[in-house]
Amino acid sequence: MIPREPTAEERERIDDVLLAARLARPYYAAAIRALKPYMLDGEEFTFAVGYNGILYCGTQWVASHSVTTLGLLVAAHEAEHLLRRHNVRRGERDPRAWNVCEDVEINDDDPLILELLPEGVSPAKLGQPEGLTAEEYYDRLCCESHSMDGVCGGGSGAGRPLEGEIEGGMSPADVEAMRKRVAHDVAQHIATHGRGSVPAGVAMWADAEAAHVRPSWPRELTHAVSSAALGTLRGREDYGSRISRRTRDDSPVRRATVRHPPRVAAVVDTSGSMAEDGPVVLGTLRALRQASVAVTVIACDAAVHDSRDGVLRGGGGTNLIPAIELAARKHDVIVVITDTETPWPAKAPRVPVVVVSTRLGASAPPWARYVDAS
Repeated sequence: MIPREPTAEERERIDDVLLAARLARPYYAAAIRALKPYMLDGEEFTFAVGYNGILYCGTQWVASHSVTTLGLLVAAHEAEHLLRRHNVRRGERDPRAWNVCEDVEINDDDPLILELLPEGVSPAKLGQPEGLTAEEYYDRLCCESHSMDGVCGGGSGAGRPLEGEIEGGMSPADVEAMRKRVAHDVAQHIATHGRGSVPAGVAMWADAEAAHVRPSWPRELTHAVSSAALGTLRGREDYGSRISRRTRDDSPVRRATVRHPPRVAAVVDTSGSMAEDGPVVLGTLRALRQASVAVTVIACDAAVHDSRDGVLRGGGGTNLIPAIELAARKHDVIVVITDTETPWPAKAPRVPVVVVSTRLGASAPPWARYVDAS
């Protein structure tokens, strides 16, 4: 096997395939963008994927199937090998038999693959029940290499290394970061479009990843703040002194509209119970400022304190209601940094509230967005 770079014509077709893959599974975009294609000449080559994200494409295979079919195969099969850690899960199992069993695991989760490519391997073709893992299929087949191959050519990313694979590509750390990104994107897609918007196997995989992957709370915070600000900033555009870049020499002068950044109030709980939570407070303020928003800091324990000099005063009891009411008067979004051991307003403030919690297992009022920074 001697992989080579695609020609200009092949590159154009592969780009179309990767676009079709992103359209087929938009929540896998981070994994699909990470794939780097190389070509393999010969009738026996289909698709294969390396542990480092190198995508090996059989020239005749790519030329003889539709872009839509190839895109689905990349998104719903080749990318799955990397996401499911098939190269790591193989252990000491026979590579050829393992490759067949993991193909069954993948194809069983998305019947559309077998509808478009009936030559693909399935549980029924192996006389096995549906819904098992690759490990279970392997054990049931008595660890023997099966004579039936699927449409996948394997590759080190599938636990069946091919001779002459390209070095480089993604590092193991890059692949792991990609998995975390995709799991987050799947969860976001489900939250927006409903659980039935992704195959059941994909949803189960994302749930399993979420069980041992903790999202970066500063990123989650800035996303929550920007999302909360969208509603309050609608209509907050006016005409400034800048000239629009769309003004031509032969047309009337147009003024450019100016968008105003959200006015964010950071209500900091400075009660005695927050004495050890300085890193979360500072990390929250840093994340907000890095997001280029205007931040007003309001310190409060049982009363609101003047913090214009940068000193966060407090140390007493906790009642953040006065600070939240004060912040709601002149701000677009309120970020409350607290251990949540405080009374809350009986009604939702007029502006969105994001609660950054420093305590594991804490909760926020139903009208607030919640970010766990424990």
